Amino acid sequence: MATENPPIFRAVATSTRPLYQLLRCIDFAPRVHVQITEQGIRFTSDLSRVMQGVSFLGSDLFYSYTVNLPRDEGEEAPAPVNFQIPLGSLLEVLQIFGAVDVATRAQKADQDSYRSNFRNYRPDAFSNHALGLAGTCTFLYTEEGIRSR
Repeated sequence: MATENPPIFRAVATSTRPLYQLLRCIDFAPRVHVQITEQGIRFTSDLSRVMQGVSFLGSDLFYSYTVNLPRDEGEEAPAPVNFQIPLGSLLEVLQIFGAVDVATRAQKADQDSYRSNFRNYRPDAFSNHALGLAGTCTFLYTEEGIRSR
């Protein structure tokens, strides 16, 4: 039985709100360049070579952050992993996970005047328990992909 290689990158975020807010700032191009390093993830957005935005998500923003960058023989430092993704799709996913974020739910409860002390013990349709979500988000990059034409 072959042993599985560990993923190149794995990060767990307990709150998606700061990630969403930082990435939303560079949401002016359909695709972003992503660079994974041992210090964090760098997202670069470029609009027709006229405007460029950079968001850096440091490893300290995540509950757990593990990088296993491939090393070539003779290299001291591993080369960072680079790829492109559609930022809009990532932002939508972060927004969905943010809907069950603890800070978001607490803020929503304070703003909702319909809620009463009598009804607070009942979980609503979008509670973590009802949705089956733990409120965490895991980023995983198992191996370098093959570029399609």
